[in-house]
Amino acid sequence: IRNRLFKKAAGFIAISGAVRDELLESGIPADRLHTIPNSVDVDFYHPANGDEKQLTRSRLGINKHRKVAVFTGRLVTTKGLPMLMQVWKRVVQSVPDALLLVVGSGGVGIQNCEAQLRSYVHQNGLEDSVRFTGSVENIRDYLHAADLFVFPSRKESFGISVAEAMACGLPVAASDIPGLSDVVVPGVTAHVFPPNNADALYQIVYSLLNDEALREKMGAAGRQRAEKHFAESAI
Repeated sequence: IRNRLFKKAAGFIAISGAVRDELLESGIPADRLHTIPNSVDVDFYHPANGDEKQLTRSRLGINKHRKVAVFTGRLVTTKGLPMLMQVWKRVVQSVPDALLLVVGSGGVGIQNCEAQLRSYVHQNGLEDSVRFTGSVENIRDYLHAADLFVFPSRKESFGISVAEAMACGLPVAASDIPGLSDVVVPGVTAHVFPPNNADALYQIVYSLLNDEALREKMGAAGRQRAEKHFAESAI
């Protein structure tokens, strides 16, 4: 009943091409569809300069010499986090000073995998290499403290976390899925990999953690894209 009522609406807003395709497949006429992506406050989410980054790390208790990747979002299985933990175990073996910040909580629902992730970290002795923050209000601080944003999600409508990370000037390692294809530019703002492909994710993370020049280049491109396409003024 709800869907029949919704289909009588005069217009529909899709936040991404992936959502637009779903609406078209459900029978919504194309002339009633308008694609308007989510926006990001690019004044608030901005790149941290060197001093700001080190001050943020100091405040968060993160050593300035560590190579830091960050994930932000719900800790649920559809975000690909169990695979990320397995990949991170390999990363630490190759890059001993690497640190993964997992920003968010599992919330409610059967897909909550927070306890599973914490158990994996404990069982594999990764406590010094993975930090869980739980739900926080200062997401930007963790983005400012990081060198790389990792997002192995299997399904997204838009990927606002990725857009925020790009606005902060972070290079991105992300799944090659429809909900993120409107956000990143493969090879320019991000390296993408097939969903669930642990080997590909490992190679991307390893290469980015060890190539500062590439991180800076991709991060700058991501910031430019966020300003042009996702700033509140542009939307």
